[in-house]
Amino acid sequence: MNNRREDFPLLKRHLNGFPLIYFDNAATSLKPKQVISAISSHYETLGGNPGRGTHELAFETSKKIAQTRQLILRFLNADDSYTVLFTKNATEGFNLVAQSIGKDPAINAVITTELEHHSNLVPWLQYVKDKKIVVVPISSDGLLKEEIIEQTLKNEKGSDLLAITLASNVTGQTISFDKILPMARAKNDVVLVDATQAIGHKKISLNDTPFDFLVASGHKMFGPEGIGFVVLKKLHLPRMIPLLYGGGAIKTVSTQSFKLLEDLEKFEAGTPHSAGISGLHAAITYIQEIGIDAIYAYESELKEYLIQKLTKLPSCRVLGENVPHGSPICSFVHETLHPHDIAEYLNEHGVAVRAGLHCAEPLHKALKVQGSTRLSLSIANTKEEIDYVISLLTACFQKYA
Repeated sequence: MNNRREDFPLLKRHLNGFPLIYFDNAATSLKPKQVISAISSHYETLGGNPGRGTHELAFETSKKIAQTRQLILRFLNADDSYTVLFTKNATEGFNLVAQSIGKDPAINAVITTELEHHSNLVPWLQYVKDKKIVVVPISSDGLLKEEIIEQTLKNEKGSDLLAITLASNVTGQTISFDKILPMARAKNDVVLVDATQAIGHKKISLNDTPFDFLVASGHKMFGPEGIGFVVLKKLHLPRMIPLLYGGGAIKTVSTQSFKLLEDLEKFEAGTPHSAGISGLHAAITYIQEIGIDAIYAYESELKEYLIQKLTKLPSCRVLGENVPHGSPICSFVHETLHPHDIAEYLNEHGVAVRAGLHCAEPLHKALKVQGSTRLSLSIANTKEEIDYVISLLTACFQKYA
């Protein structure tokens, strides 16, 4: 496939006098014109408050929300044993699961890893204080070995909750669950995956890898900010409790007590981000029209090209450079230059990247680095842009190192 730069209006602007080159897709993806148009159209043609009004605008908005739930399930190849809860982002999704399933007395321990984003670590530390939290370490080369997870599962007795990312937001490593999932199932474990850095880049099939929970954010898959979702097996709904209480989630209420609705609505109190859901619908449709396999192939080629260039730069270390077939993310450190100084130099020349800990402080500590500069790619990027960034890094290193 050819790059899709023309689909993204923001790339028409300049940054500090230079044409914008956007290499910060792991933080938030740019929004294609199809998504922007869908959000605008929502406010122009819908706009009713779903689940509340008794008029056509409210009915139509409710229908759009229902259609988007079904679209997410089809996109993830999930059967009717799954359902979808909308959240404002992935972080809210992790908190929702942690404060309910994480407290379940049937759960013996929570197993997670050093690879995780803070959003898939901090909620467990906050809510799950009466259970053991086991953190699987990375290896010396910066990779998470599946066999170490497998050994951890063997060592833990009883049913556990396994909370692991599908793709690292620092190294781009993707985790295979081919052996992990059957082992977890044999122990009656609950498996939650963080799909935020994988869902817009690589095919996920819940019929083939039937996770209990999958958490994602719309804004990392070409959708708008403020909308995320949890895809979960329906069998877990009875032991879940809402994170928020209020309007839209109530069956009956008095001044002294209340009774919640029985279905999904009890988890989505308050007016939903309907326009964001419309934008998410358009984002998934956009991905489907291009083809997730085509996206993966194009971005993998770009990443391989970028790593080849980065590893040739003097005093430059790519974190997890041996990651096979990972998400299109490359983070690196320089022997003497601070990541923020490198990012600022690139910013001055029109290139947007991220520098720091990337909400993955334990991983950076395990790698014995204080931070990194991250270049994250997407379908709007090109090899010519990579060449330009490499030339800037070369000049930066020569000038300041």
